[in-house]
Amino acid sequence: MNIICDNCGHQALDTDSTCWHCGEPLPGRDDAGRKKVKVRESWTRDSGPASVAIFAGLTLLVAVAALLVMSALGSQPQLQIRLGTRARPEWTFFTAANGLFTVTLPDSWSWRDGTDPAAAGALQTLLDSGERYQSALEPFGLETDDLAILFAAEGPQPGSGDPPFMIVASSPLLNRLTYDEAVTFLRDSDYDLQEVRHIDDFDKSHVSIIANTVVGAANADVGANTVVDEQSDETIRCRQQFILGREESLLASMCAPSGRYTAYSNQFLEILTSFQHLET
Repeated sequence: MNIICDNCGHQALDTDSTCWHCGEPLPGRDDAGRKKVKVRESWTRDSGPASVAIFAGLTLLVAVAALLVMSALGSQPQLQIRLGTRARPEWTFFTAANGLFTVTLPDSWSWRDGTDPAAAGALQTLLDSGERYQSALEPFGLETDDLAILFAAEGPQPGSGDPPFMIVASSPLLNRLTYDEAVTFLRDSDYDLQEVRHIDDFDKSHVSIIANTVVGAANADVGANTVVDEQSDETIRCRQQFILGREESLLASMCAPSGRYTAYSNQFLEILTSFQHLET
């Protein structure tokens, strides 16, 4: 039969001669044949100031370490990986040197990353070699002068004419737009656009644009409503993604001479589907 300890009020077993909780003898109990309970010393003494200080210090250390880990994880680019997707054979997954974006390109393409100081000169030499790279920024490139090309890639040289190419540019000013404002502006403009639509897809949201452009039109003062001759190598068609970020927007543009755009359209779409702004 269990009894109650007079000292602490806890129950004690019939076989105990001392209380398991406080260690006090159980009054009126015969010690013969009964088991004496050994009480842990730490249960029967108060924690001193030194113990409290040590415990508080360890708790603070763990809290600071947790904050540092969370801060480091939060500063890393958030890369959206789609379930069921696999990297294509003979394609390369590329991340800009400044961590601003990623893209997957065919191994047969060559590229220059202007966010890498060691490659900035090579990128500028390429951009100086022709007007088509600046033309690939239109129509936004005609509306603001702060679009800066960060990256350029080129496909294999075809039998004749210019190869397909890609440019990525950034703009702090265009980042002030909302997606709805960008779509409304483009649809109400006189630019030769085959597609303007907002794709709402979490951190891969963007405005999808297909634009027809006369190479060098901006320098020649050709109007925005110029009709493009698709058979001329002086015109290009570009599939673009306009993506807002935390501090600056990105414009990714895949272009080819208008007469050969269809041959590259599926590849362009696949490349742009892999493109991701890492600061959205």
